Amino acid sequence: MDLTQEDSSGMRWVVIALGALGLGLLIYFGAGVVAKARDNARPPREESFPLVETVSARPVETLSVVEEGFLRPKAEVDVMPEVSGKVVEVSPKLEPGGRFAKGELLFRIDPRTFEADLERAAADLEAAKAELARAEAEAARQKRLEEIGATATSRRQQADAALASARARVGQAGAALTVARKRLEDTRVTAPFDASVISENVALGRLVQPGMAAATIFDTGAAEILLGLLPRDAEAVRRAASNSDRPLDVIVKPSRASASNVTLTGRVKRFGQSVDRQSRTVPVVIEVPDAFASDSGAFANDFVTVEIPAEISGQLFAAPLGTVREERFVWALDEEDRLRMVPVTPVQRTDTDVIFRTATDLRDERIVLTALTEEAEGLKVTPVSRSASLQETMQ
Repeated sequence: MDLTQEDSSGMRWVVIALGALGLGLLIYFGAGVVAKARDNARPPREESFPLVETVSARPVETLSVVEEGFLRPKAEVDVMPEVSGKVVEVSPKLEPGGRFAKGELLFRIDPRTFEADLERAAADLEAAKAELARAEAEAARQKRLEEIGATATSRRQQADAALASARARVGQAGAALTVARKRLEDTRVTAPFDASVISENVALGRLVQPGMAAATIFDTGAAEILLGLLPRDAEAVRRAASNSDRPLDVIVKPSRASASNVTLTGRVKRFGQSVDRQSRTVPVVIEVPDAFASDSGAFANDFVTVEIPAEISGQLFAAPLGTVREERFVWALDEEDRLRMVPVTPVQRTDTDVIFRTATDLRDERIVLTALTEEAEGLKVTPVSRSASLQETMQ
């Protein structure tokens, strides 16, 4: 092969390479033009904002302070005999759950020794009275004799001293008779009030003595519940009480730990005057009349829930739990769906809602329930109401 042929062949390959390069450039730029035209033909992409669930705040017209406490009898006592002796009679009702009217016999101690003591004391009193009568007569006689000079002054003074001694013995005998009568009465151990029996420790023939707890009973009249309210709650209850012309009625109902399922009505009896140093609460006493009546179904010392009417200044609203942020504000949406901070003060929580006080009327506002990773005043969001969210979930 000569040089001429070699040059011709090399030139041919150069032309082919340049052609391929030009074709590649043409394809590249053509694809760019097509892609640009396709992008220009697409609608502009909409900006995306966080999706949040919104709820409505419900106005609250009345508010109750809810607290738990023990339904305690006004009195719970150990029955202790005042005298020693053998038990000769026991009421068949003296057993746990037995009920007694005030003054009804619980049990009786053998009275024979005390009856004898009473008779002896009565006889001693009669003897003392007879001696007093003699002393009075002698003193009067000595006084008359002294007046006419028929006796010495010393004799009249002795008679007067004997009279004073006789009067003292009558007083002592009378006191002994009172003690003997009281000791005899103490052989009958009775209920000091309308009562129900918690426990008993007495039986026929058993020897009992003062200081021995023969039974434990409680007053079946009014019950009391001692509550510890936060100062702000106590003030709200006090405000409601001051604006009422009668004691505040309260609802006493079972708690999750209650033994009974009855609901009772009570009233606010009194407020404490100091704050407990440890719990920082104000004591409030609730009285529940006839709490332990035979047909009430309530149990003494049961754990109950108490709802007390209260009045709080400012507007009150309720919203689902989670709406209040940092215990001090909620997010509301403005007309452009942007976050707007509304200061609030939580006053109460239920199983589902939080009740708060605010100076802003939230009746027509959309309150944000969804918690975002980042929240700030003016943040643009996409709202969806809770009802709409629930419908989508059901579908």
